[in-house]
Amino acid sequence: MKRILAFSLLFIIISLISLSFSQDIPLNIYDPKVQKVERPLYLAIIWHNHQPLYYDPDQNINILPWVRMHAIKDYYDMAYILKNYPQIKANFNMVPSLLYQLELYTKKGIKDKYLILTEKPADQLTIEDKEFILRRFFDVNWDRIIKKFPRYWELLNKRGQSVDDVVIAKAIQKFTTQDFRDLQVWFNLAWFDPDFQKYDKDLSRLIEKGKNFTEEDKKVVINKQYEIMSKIIPLYAELQKTKQIEVTTTPFFHPIMPLLVDIKSAKIAVQDIALPNATINYSDDTSAQLSMAVNYYKKFFKDTPKGLWPSEGSVSQDIIPIVGNSGFLWMASDEDVLSKSLNTPILRDSRGNVTNPDVLYQPYIVEEQGKKVYVVFRDKNLSDKIGFVYSGMKGENAAKDFVNRLENIYERVKDDKKSYLVTVILDGENCWEYYENDGKEFLNTLYKLLTDSPYIETVRLTDYLNKFPPTKKIERLHSGSWIDGTFLTWVGEQEENKAWEILDKARTELIYETVKQKKTISPVLNPDLLRNNIEKAWFELYAAEGSDWFWWYGDDQDSTNDLAFDELFRKHLINVYKLIGKEVPQELFLPIVKIGEEKPVQSLQAKFTPKIDGLINPEDEWKNAAIYLAKKGTGLSTKPSDFIEKVYLGLDNDNVYFLIESKTNLKDYLGKPYFLAVYFSNPNQKEYNLYPRKGSQTLGYGIAYELLIDFSKISSLGEVDAILNQATGNNSWRQQSTLKAGVSEKYIEVGVPFKEIKVQGREQIAMNVIFGKEEPIDVVPYYVPIYLTVPEKKLEITYFSIDDPTGDDYGWGKVVYPTAPVFKPGVFDIIHVEMGKSKDDIVFKIKIRGDLENPWGSPTGVSVQTIDIYINDGKESTYYYQALPGRQANIPEGWNKAIWAEGWIQELIIPTLDEKGKVQLKEIKGVVQLSTDPTERTIIISVPEKYLGPVTPDWKILVILCGQEGYPRPGSWRVREVEEEAKQWRFGGGDDFYGDPNIIDMIVPPGMKQEDILSKWVSSEDEEENVYVELPLIPLRVLMSQ
Repeated sequence: MKRILAFSLLFIIISLISLSFSQDIPLNIYDPKVQKVERPLYLAIIWHNHQPLYYDPDQNINILPWVRMHAIKDYYDMAYILKNYPQIKANFNMVPSLLYQLELYTKKGIKDKYLILTEKPADQLTIEDKEFILRRFFDVNWDRIIKKFPRYWELLNKRGQSVDDVVIAKAIQKFTTQDFRDLQVWFNLAWFDPDFQKYDKDLSRLIEKGKNFTEEDKKVVINKQYEIMSKIIPLYAELQKTKQIEVTTTPFFHPIMPLLVDIKSAKIAVQDIALPNATINYSDDTSAQLSMAVNYYKKFFKDTPKGLWPSEGSVSQDIIPIVGNSGFLWMASDEDVLSKSLNTPILRDSRGNVTNPDVLYQPYIVEEQGKKVYVVFRDKNLSDKIGFVYSGMKGENAAKDFVNRLENIYERVKDDKKSYLVTVILDGENCWEYYENDGKEFLNTLYKLLTDSPYIETVRLTDYLNKFPPTKKIERLHSGSWIDGTFLTWVGEQEENKAWEILDKARTELIYETVKQKKTISPVLNPDLLRNNIEKAWFELYAAEGSDWFWWYGDDQDSTNDLAFDELFRKHLINVYKLIGKEVPQELFLPIVKIGEEKPVQSLQAKFTPKIDGLINPEDEWKNAAIYLAKKGTGLSTKPSDFIEKVYLGLDNDNVYFLIESKTNLKDYLGKPYFLAVYFSNPNQKEYNLYPRKGSQTLGYGIAYELLIDFSKISSLGEVDAILNQATGNNSWRQQSTLKAGVSEKYIEVGVPFKEIKVQGREQIAMNVIFGKEEPIDVVPYYVPIYLTVPEKKLEITYFSIDDPTGDDYGWGKVVYPTAPVFKPGVFDIIHVEMGKSKDDIVFKIKIRGDLENPWGSPTGVSVQTIDIYINDGKESTYYYQALPGRQANIPEGWNKAIWAEGWIQELIIPTLDEKGKVQLKEIKGVVQLSTDPTERTIIISVPEKYLGPVTPDWKILVILCGQEGYPRPGSWRVREVEEEAKQWRFGGGDDFYGDPNIIDMIVPPGMKQEDILSKWVSSEDEEENVYVELPLIPLRVLMSQ
């Protein structure tokens, strides 16, 4: 109670001090008298404001700061700017979990870890604090934001543009107390919207001051943040009351409603999708989350919401009764859903303009079980222009382009006696840090041009639908989302399905206990008043049903902090079990995602086969091994280990080898109760143990096998027995076999055949080495694994094996790498390509010049590269004459099969004809396998022969290498752009438009030069004037003869 009163008093003081804060931003009202035409083109913009639930109930903090940061940079400003343009109407979707977290900050005093470390006096920071600050307090756009502020940019360069342990350790030594204090201030100060930075006297004074900040300066910044957060919800309520905006909502914790109602709905879009082994039919939960959203909306906006943005635009026919019963007039989705619902393509010309506007630009009626809901569908191209494209243009030009596109639509439809509606929907916060000056020039120009245009009228969607109710009906609404009209982002991959399965188990236990206590199943909860443990447990379960956890699971999305989301998801489910007094299943204590791995001080250089005798003989026997230093602790807070000095790791095609170097004489441990164990995971084994021998902390994976050397049973040095045990699933072991190890005074040496631990080529395993007594003493690496991909056996048949020139990773001769340190020399340079057959698979091996590292932790071992392989098998079928989207190249001879392989996506692409004879690219998932052999710097791609067909000399092949891009521009299939100048995440040496190829290296036919092939392009702002390069295929018979 004292804490709450103290915080309330502090907040009142803050509010009084800064009462006129928002009035410090001057209004510049733009309200010309423009006569709109009789039948204008109506435009509905929906800004979707959402943050996942970052709140960790165990620690009583938000684990990440993005609610706070986007509040001070985007959520207030995006609404406040409209006061300058009274004729502009807009729509804002405010997700309840975002509103809930704003309330946690402003009403309950909850903080986030970043805020806690900001408030901590700089002279009291621990080594752990400093490490965290140096790693995370530059988490903002470097080019658009950090560079604006000389001191912030100076601190970034003083730290170094990498977060390697060595870099961070040096930075801790170099940074003074004042440096840390300045960094604490700048991280928080730089995130403010530019208008706050410019017009607030306190903030502008601090920006002008620039450095040598005080602890009092820090308090000013934090106080301003709290004041802005407290004003956001009242601002939106005010603008809705004056009818300038409409506020819509989403199910409380942002779940994917169609999947909750029936997980099998995912098969409507993707028939062969792998579904979890669980029965997910949670209609009552869906209804409860909608009712909670409606009630929470009423709390702030004193009205009932009419509009619904279903989480991720995810809809299905089955959710219509639930949405209708919840009182919603309308909901929105994406054009892909509309197209599939009507079985009618949305046609576009070469500039992206819709050529059948009567399909997309009108609302529809959807009915089910007597309930009727209106549905509008967003223009994907226009929405993505704002979200992903315009940030690379001058704001004024981008706004003019957008309005010009709208007026082109008007020209196309003006003679129809219909009231056409264009709907644009995108995230309201995520794109602006990529714009110059946070998108101010773009937004101000956009709203001015829309005000001035007599042909375009912005609307609140409910107003439009009341005036022009739809007449066309969709007979059956497609089950899909705004991500390609499918649910593949949230279900279908191994991690995603695992999460659904453990969610279902927790819900089943909760239902049993709810019935036992005679409480309501799927209750409609008041988040501000949870009355008993059953209600608290349902609240935790509803939180776990949110879409964000499933978004980050799997290979298709990467947050750079997936483990934190994974931990929070599992904590919600752990809390369910604890609140109902049930034992927590052991699987909830293991990460679903792959946890980080230890980087060796020396990477594995080559395969080798040592003699297992406990000796290094000859002296260079282990020179090619990977070397791991033993230590205790993580990051920079490490201490020396007690027993193990180093672990050496080697392998050949059949075995993995370990050499453990001891700090002391191993004779001293003979006959005593010490043990050394090596632990292995197995991707195929269902039974596993949670903890290593005598341990109480997981290694981050389920332990399938243990190789045990028991010193109490050893009487002399030399050859000794090593017992291979298999996990039984209850933290005990069953002996499987006996292997031989060698022990000398300094070394323990042992080899384990892959067949003994039941793994085969291309499968990945996790491993640790532990020395212990009553408990683990040394764990190497320290509670993170070594990951190893089991080597592929030698190809049974080799079709070709060719070299590619070294050092030609420059496209047409001018391409340079992005500036971020992760793009190391040679990582895009193909130096050898091999194609062959192994059992029933066609295998491609692509060797690169640079080290094959995995800096972003992909599950395949490949992070920065994308490999395309195009095949023309000469058979009669549908052919495609362009490279995959985003490569910006033509293939005149055509291809009928393509392999797309990168760290997170591996697909076989087949051109097919749709019902209207148009070529479509069919993506087949689960067929292409990708693995790596870091010792050979080789990426291995395999496809079952039955999908590619028998290899013949008549085949023609092309292999290209691009940069992988996790945040591609619209229309690009995840390849990194080549622009005029190299930037942190962009190649340089090309053009800022989209005519130049995004190809860094390729194999070419004999007698031709890569530079000549890739230089024949023309790039223009007018896409119709682009001339794309033409890529030649290479006859397989030519490759076979080289």
